[in-house]
Amino acid sequence: MDMNFEDVASSYRRFAEREILNAPVYVEWCLAVVESAAGQELLAELPEMKRQPKLVFAAARFLSGPHDDAAWALDTADGAAFIAFLTQRWDQIRPINLERSTQTNEAGRCAIHSLLYAEISGPIALIEVGHSGGLTLIPDHYSYRYVDESGEEIARADPSVGPSAVELTCELALT
Repeated sequence: MDMNFEDVASSYRRFAEREILNAPVYVEWCLAVVESAAGQELLAELPEMKRQPKLVFAAARFLSGPHDDAAWALDTADGAAFIAFLTQRWDQIRPINLERSTQTNEAGRCAIHSLLYAEISGPIALIEVGHSGGLTLIPDHYSYRYVDESGEEIARADPSVGPSAVELTCELALT
């Protein structure tokens, strides 16, 4: 295990400054990690690939925390509440991070974007890099079926040429 706290702090700072600017709560949580020796110490216990901010934050969300205050809302944040939650629930967060991973090669990620693309008139260009390069470059080739938590169809979006043989079902749920 790499116990380099400086690497933890720099990766969380980079994530806050370059990658997650549209989610203020995660920016705040990243900066709280940067300022917290206790948070860095916990995260440094994890292998580098398992201490990614998005994976740690997903584990915290999965455990419903810290939502007892305004930090749960995406437009507000409380870094101290996140560090307290991380510390108090580390025995639950750590195994989640060790057994889970981020999945970037999932065409279903197009579902959320397809709704936005439909609002754009005219052609658009998509660029994708990394391990999933290409999978989300053809969102107009998939059909999307949006369902509620019971599986009932709420909406459907098909390519302009008609329904696709590839249909992605996307469950819309309030959490």
